[in-house]
Amino acid sequence: MLDRQRFDELKAFLSRGATESLDLELKEWIDPSTPHGKSKIAKACLALRNNDGGRLIIGFDDSGNQCMIDAPDDIRTRYTSDVIQEIIGKYASEPFGISMEYILINNVEHPVVSIHGGIKNPVVCKSDLNNNEGKPILRDNSIYVRSVTSNHRVSSSEIRRGDWERLLTICFENREADVARFVRRHLVDIFDPQLLQATATHGKSASIHNLLDRGAVRYRELCEERQVKLPNVLGYREFAVEIEGAEISHVPSISLLQKIASNAPRISGWSPWVILLGSRTANDHPQINKGMFESFIDYLGSGFIGPHLDYWSLNPSGKYYHIRALEDDLVFTRQGFETIAPGKYLDFLLQISRVAEGIAIAISISQTLGFNPETTHLKFAARWQGLRGRGLCSWADRRRDFASWGNAIQEEFVHTVRVPLNVAKGDIHEYVRPIIDNLFALFGGTEIDARVVQGIVNDAMDRK
Repeated sequence: MLDRQRFDELKAFLSRGATESLDLELKEWIDPSTPHGKSKIAKACLALRNNDGGRLIIGFDDSGNQCMIDAPDDIRTRYTSDVIQEIIGKYASEPFGISMEYILINNVEHPVVSIHGGIKNPVVCKSDLNNNEGKPILRDNSIYVRSVTSNHRVSSSEIRRGDWERLLTICFENREADVARFVRRHLVDIFDPQLLQATATHGKSASIHNLLDRGAVRYRELCEERQVKLPNVLGYREFAVEIEGAEISHVPSISLLQKIASNAPRISGWSPWVILLGSRTANDHPQINKGMFESFIDYLGSGFIGPHLDYWSLNPSGKYYHIRALEDDLVFTRQGFETIAPGKYLDFLLQISRVAEGIAIAISISQTLGFNPETTHLKFAARWQGLRGRGLCSWADRRRDFASWGNAIQEEFVHTVRVPLNVAKGDIHEYVRPIIDNLFALFGGTEIDARVVQGIVNDAMDRK
C-alpha cells in the first residue's frame, strides 16, 4: 500500500503528465476479461516483477495523457486485486504479491496495481494465450522484462540478449540481501561489527544497472522536453556510481554543489558531472529534482566550447549517473580536427582517459560528501551504446598510431568494478584496466599493453 505522501506524489505526477519508466507502466483502458486485456495485464505484471517491482496504472496512454473517453463505469468491480491475481496465477511460473489502489484524477478513477519486489528467480510465463484470430499474444516459457530500447524508450517485452545481465543482477542482489539479514539476525555475536554494518546496507539500493537505465530514460525525457535535434548517428558513454558503506544524508543545497565543484580535480577541462554554475545560460545550471542535482547540457551547436551533449544526476546519498554523446560522433563539427565519419570509430585513448577521469571525479564527490575513505567502496559501472560497426583508432592524438584488429559486432557493452574510496591516484589504472580490456576485446580481440594503459591514466591524473 502507498503511504499518504507517496500517494499524493503519484497523483501529482499523473496529473501533470506521467512518463513511463522501468518501474512504471501505463496502459489505456483495457478489458481484463478479454484475451487482449489479459495479455496486457499479464505481460506488464510479469515484466514489473522481473524488474524487482513497480506499478501498472490503467487509463493513460504511453505519453502520459489521461484517457477520459473510454473509462468504464464499473472500475472498482472490473479491476480488483482478485481479478489481477487470477491472471497472474494463470500465467506466472510462481505467485507474487500485488496491491491495488485507486487514484481519482479529473473525476475519473484509475486502478494502480503495485507489484511487490524481492524477486530471487526470474518469473516465466507458463501458458500460451492467443487472440481472437488465433495469433499468440503470450508465449509459454517466455520471460518478460522492462527493457530500454535503442532510442531509450521503455517497454515490456520478451527478454533480449542485453537484458539478461540486469535481470540476473537483481536476483543475485536480493539473494545477497537475504544472506545479509541472516547474518545480522543469527550471527551478531560472532562477526566483526564492521561486517555487520556492511551487511546492513548491502542490497538496499537498486542495481547499478537499474541506475544506468533510469539515467538513460531521464536523458531521453529531457531531450524531448528541450526539443534537442539529435544527429542521425550518435553513440554514448555512461557512468553510474553507487556507494557501498554507511549512509549519509545531505540537503541538495547550492553551497554543497559549490563545494563539490571546487574540490573536483581538473583533468580534461570538461569532466563528467561538469558543474556550470557560472554559465549565462540558465538551462546549463544544475537543477534540483526528486532530492538530487541534475544537469542537462546541450552544446551541439556551439563551436567555441563544443560540441557537447551531456546529462548527469547526483544524489547526495551516494548515487551518481552521467551520460555523454561520444566525441567520436561529434568531432566532425569541431574546428581543428580532421573530419571522421560519425559511427565509424572509437578513439582508444579517449576511452581510457575518460574512464579514469570518471573514477577520479566519483571519488572526489564521495569524499566531499563525507563518506569515510577507510570503509567505503564505489561500485562503478561504465557502459557504451552504439558500438556495432566501429573500429578503434587514434584521432584525438595524431602522434599515436593505433587501430583495432577488427570492428565491433556488439551494440552495447557494460562493465562494473569495485573501487576503494581511499585508492591512491597512482593506482587508479588498476581499476580502469578491467573495463578497458573487456571493451577493447570486442574489437576483434584487440589487446593493449598494461603499461600503455597505466601511462595514459597517469598522464590524465597529472594534468593541472
